Amino acid sequence: MISLSHPSTNTSSSTGQSSIVQENPPPQFHILWFDTNFSHLSESISKFHNVLFNTLVHKCHLEKLINHPTHLQSSSHCVQYLKDICKQIGILNLVAEEEYQNQLLEISNSDRFIKIENDEEHKTSRSLLNHQDHHLLIITSLGGNDKKGLTILESVKILKQSYPNSKIFSAVYSQTAMHDTILQNICSQVYQADFVCNYELKWNFPMIEQPSSIMSLECFVANLYQESYYPKLVHYIHSHVLKLDKSMNLGAKFANFSPSSPLIKPFMKLVAEEEREQKKKEQQQDYDTTYEWIPLRKIAHNLHLRHSTQASKFSQKSSTMLHHHPAYVVLIATGGLNPPHNMHLHMLRQAQDFAENFYELRMKELCSTNKKLKKELFEKHVRPLEIVGGFMSPSHDAYIHSKMVKYDHAKDGQKAYNAHERLLLCELASQDDPFISSYPWESMQSTFVSFSQVANTLSQFLRSSECPLSILMPQHPQTRTLQDSKSYLRVAFVMGADLILRASARRFDYVNDMMTFVIGRSGSDSQQVLASLQNIHSNLPVFYVDPDLNFKNSTNSTTMTDLSSTQVRKLLKIMRLDSKAHDLQQMNEWSKESREAYETLRQVLDEKVLNYIVTHLNQ
Repeated sequence: MISLSHPSTNTSSSTGQSSIVQENPPPQFHILWFDTNFSHLSESISKFHNVLFNTLVHKCHLEKLINHPTHLQSSSHCVQYLKDICKQIGILNLVAEEEYQNQLLEISNSDRFIKIENDEEHKTSRSLLNHQDHHLLIITSLGGNDKKGLTILESVKILKQSYPNSKIFSAVYSQTAMHDTILQNICSQVYQADFVCNYELKWNFPMIEQPSSIMSLECFVANLYQESYYPKLVHYIHSHVLKLDKSMNLGAKFANFSPSSPLIKPFMKLVAEEEREQKKKEQQQDYDTTYEWIPLRKIAHNLHLRHSTQASKFSQKSSTMLHHHPAYVVLIATGGLNPPHNMHLHMLRQAQDFAENFYELRMKELCSTNKKLKKELFEKHVRPLEIVGGFMSPSHDAYIHSKMVKYDHAKDGQKAYNAHERLLLCELASQDDPFISSYPWESMQSTFVSFSQVANTLSQFLRSSECPLSILMPQHPQTRTLQDSKSYLRVAFVMGADLILRASARRFDYVNDMMTFVIGRSGSDSQQVLASLQNIHSNLPVFYVDPDLNFKNSTNSTTMTDLSSTQVRKLLKIMRLDSKAHDLQQMNEWSKESREAYETLRQVLDEKVLNYIVTHLNQ
């Protein structure tokens, strides 16, 4: 794991980013989408903008193009028209003719992306169309009875020939093309379309709904993005941003980075994410409880990394390979997180290590001895796991206040942070971690919700077809066209051993295949914990993670295990009583007790979390 601790306010870092952009901008993935009506495409476009980094969909109205007197008279006219659009959105360095400015293009919003400044016509070597790492996908419908979409395809074919080093692709979709074999062959063989939707006359999967042309198109776009574009983006980040030495030869997992790091994030943009940020500023609202506000950035990044090397290979395997393909897992841990400290992140990392290194062996042992485990879940559970994300979910304010009252923490001078503050601290704590993010849904509810409800809600969303992540799932091994979230994506709950001892079985009211990882604490009675686990659930596996296991991601586990949130708050109280212990620039004027407390807290809190609390929340 590469640690990226550059603060977003670092002037030198910002200057460095600007120089990188000017010298060698990051690769981009542009989609020109031609259709007569986009109302039925909004969900697909939203998915692309939510999980495909540096991707921008430009909607081009085919109806206006059809009615134009010159654009579609010949393929040469259409090629020039496509070039003019590329100039207009900033991906071709030619001087755009005035007559095409803002014509036929509904939205571009290309200012969200790093654009190459216009040069003279003879200086086109740095344009997107001449750049091997940039990608341009042109999607078109057939355009009704006139089938003007074929002219678009012919023009793209010519465009590919004009820019042989470019990554230019074409796709055509329509219900007509799905049923017409001759038309499919014309599109693919004559016009060399990279994707043509088709229709299986004999659909042999009665339990599976036959995919629509849009579903098939989503599969194609996701696979193209992961197999062709994303490796180039990762290479760009490694070489131009992180400046990793090629001789290091790091494996993908060890060379992984956080797409939320202030150093990396400017080079990995998501349109939907930036639109939400703008909406938050306009409405002065920090979080929304709707599903689309669930952070997907890191999960999408990790799925891209894995699928860029194995998705296309797996899609060609037989259905029997389903049980050997890894299940992708998102971890979630709830709690007060008042404030979040290193042990909270460490628990998730322990669960990740256990899942990826010990789970399969333990699951086989459990299946051979536990008769309660249903046979129909056996094959699903014995598949290896790969963790693609983890969430820290701060509890509702009502839970925090009741806990403070119950244990007299308020009388002791300890401070309770509100939901917004705890979410912000969780974001800071996990900013540089490639997997872990904050999860706002629980703390933003109108009332307290149980941890099983939190986990169930997350699972139901992530595995639904409406979730943008659905387009990143492997293709179904039988149909080879449908992404299969329910078979490949799972949510696992992570908790400490103290909670398993307190919780009754009724609190584990999970969906039918959720697993739980119980993280032991040094010095705890493991036999007592194991005895409690045996009767928690009659069907689902609940695993005890021994804290003494040799985990590859562990760092100074004794210090993290021994210091609780209560002890952290007591140390912060010492500093709060010191009127000068909020100015980090004047630490020499702090009391001895405050300096000692600060040094102790540095061992258990992320430095960004600690400094934010000291500066903004500890007065």
